[in-house]
Amino acid sequence: MAKGEERARKALPRARQHRAVPSPGDSERLELLELAMRAINEGVYDWDVANGKIHYSEGVYSALHLPRSVKTPMDWRARIHPEDLAAYDEAILAHFRNETERFECDYRYRARHGAWRWARQHGIARRDAHGRVIRMIGSTGDITEFKRVAQALKESQERLALATQAATEGIYEWNVETGSLYLSERAKAFFAISGKRLTPAAWNAHVHREDFAAYRAAIASLFKSRRSEFEHEYRIRKAGGELSWILDRAVVVRDAAGRVTRLVGAVADITQRKLDEIELRRARDEATAALERQTATAEVLASISGSMADTQPVFERIVQNVRRLFGTRFAVLQLLHGEMVEMPAVHGQAIEKLREHYPRPLDATTVGGLAMLSRQAVQYAPVLGNPATPAAAIEFARDVGFNSVIFTPMIHEGKVIGAIGAAHPGAKPFDDRQVALIKTFADQAVIAIENVRLFNETREALERQTATAEILKVISSSPSDVQPVFDIIGALAERLCVAEVSVVSRFDGELIQIVALHGVSDEGARLVRRAFPMRPEDETVTARAFRNRAVIHIADILADLDYGQIGAARAAGYRGCLGVPMLREGQVIGVIFVARKTPGHFDDAQVELLKTFADQAVIAIENVRLFNETRDALERQTATAEILKVIGSSPTDTQPVFDIIGAGGGLRVGGGRRRLRFDGELIQRHCKGGDRCQARCRSTCATGSASGRASSRSIRGQRSHRGCRPTRRQEPAPRAPRLPSMAAGADVAKGRGGRRHRDHATESGHISR
Repeated sequence: MAKGEERARKALPRARQHRAVPSPGDSERLELLELAMRAINEGVYDWDVANGKIHYSEGVYSALHLPRSVKTPMDWRARIHPEDLAAYDEAILAHFRNETERFECDYRYRARHGAWRWARQHGIARRDAHGRVIRMIGSTGDITEFKRVAQALKESQERLALATQAATEGIYEWNVETGSLYLSERAKAFFAISGKRLTPAAWNAHVHREDFAAYRAAIASLFKSRRSEFEHEYRIRKAGGELSWILDRAVVVRDAAGRVTRLVGAVADITQRKLDEIELRRARDEATAALERQTATAEVLASISGSMADTQPVFERIVQNVRRLFGTRFAVLQLLHGEMVEMPAVHGQAIEKLREHYPRPLDATTVGGLAMLSRQAVQYAPVLGNPATPAAAIEFARDVGFNSVIFTPMIHEGKVIGAIGAAHPGAKPFDDRQVALIKTFADQAVIAIENVRLFNETREALERQTATAEILKVISSSPSDVQPVFDIIGALAERLCVAEVSVVSRFDGELIQIVALHGVSDEGARLVRRAFPMRPEDETVTARAFRNRAVIHIADILADLDYGQIGAARAAGYRGCLGVPMLREGQVIGVIFVARKTPGHFDDAQVELLKTFADQAVIAIENVRLFNETRDALERQTATAEILKVIGSSPTDTQPVFDIIGAGGGLRVGGGRRRLRFDGELIQRHCKGGDRCQARCRSTCATGSASGRASSRSIRGQRSHRGCRPTRRQEPAPRAPRLPSMAAGADVAKGRGGRRHRDHATESGHISR
């Protein structure tokens, strides 16, 4: 600034050496110029450079709000803003040196009231013959408002530029009628087409080929419609070759006919937003899938907890969830029973065709069989045309309609128990998450099977304990009658062994007699009872168990050619049979028999249960025997004590003795009692029974001792006969163990007790004492 000021001071003295005197015509012209300047709110000045004087028109003072004290160039110069003074001096010197055609400068100055305002000054220098400036005439005006507007416009443009830079990657204008395309510099750089001819084709060349069809369709739809705005998202290839997502927005200009003439719009780089959206969508999809997986596993667990005694609802829930989550054609659950593969659960399409192939032997010709044999997940995609696919899987794929399949085994404690599988109609491989999920379902199926097994074992154990308790309760409540025990054993054997028929039989010493029958119809019961009494040598399950003193187990009695009751078995409708002997001191005293309508063996727990029932039946029989023997012995002892008491009290009279014998120890005959007395010559009878008994007694009254009647024989030989209870019993001769006859057993079974059984045995001569 100081340097420019010094140059101006040096130039002024030199200019004073050349004085110019205005002519009379100049004044008139100055007046006209003053009028023109007033019209444009400017003032005219005439600077006599040589003399250092300056003339300001009235317009200068009024337009620039200057005080009248401004008279000289130095006065004016002193009012220029210090920051603008250097530029002012430099512009004057440049014009004085003839470097510019005219002098022009905008600067700030201090107006009349001390405010800073803007002025714009113009001037033209007049020179002498040597080219030195001797005079400069020009104008000055106040451009403060103009500067304010210009500054506001500049700031607005800067804001627009910044906003455009932040929000868009460029501005474009497409003139549809001329086919020309205008792009801002930023758009050119973004599209890397700065050196190319700006045409819509150059733009289209950068649109991703996968998005171009949708972009063209959006443009065509815009042209056909009456919309005034256009918006579309698509990918473009940037200058560096990388792909970016852009948002294209434009305002449509149409002519009077509604045809599109121009599109003015902007493109914004939305790559990051798209990446965020893709990531958000991926995270949302993963979260949704995870939630679906968790929901599915929770549903299976809920099904497990709600089906403690049955795995089928769990299996059904598992295959439904596998098919829903995988989107497959079908899903199956297979179980391994021995060497056969069964399919208890299947969900989806063409399941009837699939069921036609099961059950089937376990082998490596199916994907499920291969998974069970290899003990790992196996999948094939594609199935058809794949030389590695098992042969049966190819056949299934053609019949059912799938081309990708997966199976994973179900393993419990190192043992394969089944498999779960699914299949797609297309050749779509199953991803790692699906493989992990189907393994989770396999684990849940194993848990369900194990839970049901434990639950059933616990329930069966409780049922066995309850059944044992029930039998013991019946034994304790029926000490003199074994029939209720046989009845409860037969009923429990049928129920707990899940059988259709149960038969409890007892050996009477010669034949096997039926004592309890449950589960069959009346006709079936008639056919079963026809087989009894049964000889021990017969070819039946009961007779075999008796002969062998061991459990006899037959999976299908109709397949046993030696079985002697095929007709009865077929009519009663049983196939799988089980016979368990009742053993006492190594001897078989009876058999428990159960049978089912379906072939197959009873499980070990059921066999052990029948063994327990057999032991309890033996205990019951023994208890009844001991109870009856104890009761008989007590009765005899009581009767003897009463007779001895009477004898002791009547030493001179035998009649009271006979009376007490007749009352307490006499024999039952026709419902009455009779007393016999030998008077040395005749046997006298005295009866205290009813009329019928008295009539019978009179018919045999006064029988001689030599008579052949039983009473005479009893007196002579002191032996009992039918119809008379001896006063003293003798032990029978040793013989092979023999139980009472079935008739006696029937009496016991019908609640008639041990006394009648012994009476019958005495009458038949089997027991004498």
